[in-house]
Amino acid sequence: MIFEYLRNRFKPTPEAPPRFSLASGERQTGLRLEDIRNDHLVRYEYACKIVRQHLKRDSGVFGLDVFCGTGYGTHMLADAAQRPILGIDASAEAIAVANTHYANEQTFFSAKLFPFFLPRDTFDFVVCMESLEHVAETGLFLNQIVGALKPGGILVLSTPNANIWSLERNPNPFHYRHFSRTELLEALTAHPGYQLELIDWQGQDIYHFEQEVIAHPLAPEHMNLRPQAEGQILLFSFVKKT
Repeated sequence: MIFEYLRNRFKPTPEAPPRFSLASGERQTGLRLEDIRNDHLVRYEYACKIVRQHLKRDSGVFGLDVFCGTGYGTHMLADAAQRPILGIDASAEAIAVANTHYANEQTFFSAKLFPFFLPRDTFDFVVCMESLEHVAETGLFLNQIVGALKPGGILVLSTPNANIWSLERNPNPFHYRHFSRTELLEALTAHPGYQLELIDWQGQDIYHFEQEVIAHPLAPEHMNLRPQAEGQILLFSFVKKT
């Protein structure tokens, strides 16, 4: 029933604006995991670890990867959880790559522009990497991904840190806003309807900055996560209270 519901709800997007193009510069386009930049792999490896640690091992487990891009992370999560996972993204081009290069028997991919409306209390885990900054309607987006979690479900989310990665100093036509750690934690844990409890948070640096402006990417070995440390990227995991 759930797959029939999702097939009807997430019908393919016929054509997306240029900002969602596969060649926009905002997406990882590698056709193999070894061709994906290390910082992206590290974040999904963290999500895989959190899902494995907190996942209830029953046959009904189902996951969601929001704004999955070409699906490499969805593929990693499906392998880690050994459970079905739905990946959705605004780019039909990216979804075509996902279905060709990162699909397996546990993955389902669909192209859909936001705003979309997710079924409530449906997913056992939701992963949302580097997506929040791309959405103008932050409140609506958070309502959807948190509301889609079952009680006891896991949310893993990452976004640029406004305290370190200034959007004013680094204009990006694809980013609406960046969040500080305090702002994001308050938005997610203080909201009375969300009932989220923080499991863990990490920081990650991915660029060398000169006078607060991005100069070039760091070497892969310097893109590792740091527990409870401010970084250019903030990565959080939450559990939805039962």
